[in-house]
Amino acid sequence: MSNSPHTPGPPDPLDVLLDELREAPPVPGAIKREVWHRVAMAESAEKTASPFRFWAGLREVFSRPSFATIFVLACGFLGLFLAEAKVSKAEAARSAQIARSYLMLINPLVAGDGVTQVAAREEGRP
Repeated sequence: MSNSPHTPGPPDPLDVLLDELREAPPVPGAIKREVWHRVAMAESAEKTASPFRFWAGLREVFSRPSFATIFVLACGFLGLFLAEAKVSKAEAARSAQIARSYLMLINPLVAGDGVTQVAAREEGRP
């Protein structure tokens, strides 16, 4: 027959030892002081290494493939947006130049900012 938990069998030597040990032995004071000293040292080392901890944390974040992929895509979209803004500004300047050229073609007496001068002439100012 197999030895089930309900069938008595030979006593386990570990059970005997555990039965003899009723309480945990008291921890000597020197060990407690050493543990708290190590905890204090670890906390002070963490505070002094905070600039390096920032870079370690940054490295840890970028080591995740999902975050790194999103970051690269965000940088790409930012670059596309800035390029589009630059092209848009250049197109606006070109359109303004074409409008000034057209205005000069229609009215050669207009010099410089034609819209301001035309508006001034219409009001009767020189």
